[in-house]
Amino acid sequence: MTASARYWTGVTGVVLGAALVGGMLSPAARQGLWLALGLTLVIQAPLGWWLIVAVRAGRGVPVWVAGMASRLALVALTGLVIVPRLGWPAEPALVGLVALLLALLLVEGAVLWWEHFGSGKP
Repeated sequence: MTASARYWTGVTGVVLGAALVGGMLSPAARQGLWLALGLTLVIQAPLGWWLIVAVRAGRGVPVWVAGMASRLALVALTGLVIVPRLGWPAEPALVGLVALLLALLLVEGAVLWWEHFGSGKP
């Protein structure tokens, strides 16, 4: 399996996990989680894939820095603009967003670790 396939498999697992958790939440908390999931998929998923491709090409650090800045900006924009404009409670959206961003960062790390150390390469 390629690194990209591993990454998208991990993204799919995170989405399925979020859907399971969302089914157990109250309606108000659920809408915050769905917002967080949508934002995460639009911003984080492509950034993670870009990082995996960039590391293979030797451009990992600048892409990682750009990705982390984008994630921080996403959390700030969500907390300061999007959620207040929607009039929703901030906690479910922000906790969900940060948890999903962290989960996908862990997927990135696992894929990159496997790519460099787990497949028997020196």
